[in-house]
Amino acid sequence: MEDLTNKRFGKLVATEIAYVKNYRRYWKCKCDCKNITVVREDALIRSTRSCGCLINADRKGEPITHGLNGSRIQRIYNGMKQRCYNKNNHGYGDYGGRGIKICDEWLGENGLLNFYNWAMANGYEDDLSIDRIENDGNYEPSNCRWSNDSEQRRNQRQKQYEVDGEIHTIKEWAEISNIKYDTLRWRINNGWDIKDAISQPESHISREKRV
Repeated sequence: MEDLTNKRFGKLVATEIAYVKNYRRYWKCKCDCKNITVVREDALIRSTRSCGCLINADRKGEPITHGLNGSRIQRIYNGMKQRCYNKNNHGYGDYGGRGIKICDEWLGENGLLNFYNWAMANGYEDDLSIDRIENDGNYEPSNCRWSNDSEQRRNQRQKQYEVDGEIHTIKEWAEISNIKYDTLRWRINNGWDIKDAISQPESHISREKRV
């Protein structure tokens, strides 16, 4: 693997490897604005050029501290919190109900700003969605990435669900129950209990047939 130590990427200079997770290296970087950030290696090489201060910063180069209200980043952030902590949310059972939490860095008074800075430093684009690398892991910098729909589907296929002591992925349950994979995935994403999702026949008039 190439040694990126002291190499410059836009306003960032890689100083050392912060850690390695799932065979991916994460680099500790110093930004010209004096901030220290950790960036996944592929994002650093491909697209990341600052700690986040380049995005929507003022002409003096000061990091953004406001202006996130109503932004896509804020909607993603709020959705993440709802899934983890709101028991009335349709996705709670697959997130907070399974013990999935959000790290302290992304909660609290500066949680949204910290999340924003991480997103900008780790490959965020408007057509990507946040994805947990390990399905049983929390929302935290070392376990999250920005993925397109096909990448999210591949990751979701690896997630396993238990029914009456039998454990399979969504793809495997679809084959066993003779229900289309997209239909089963739609049901689970919309809060269906896995046992109900694999036992109910497909409807010819419901929303699930239009996925």
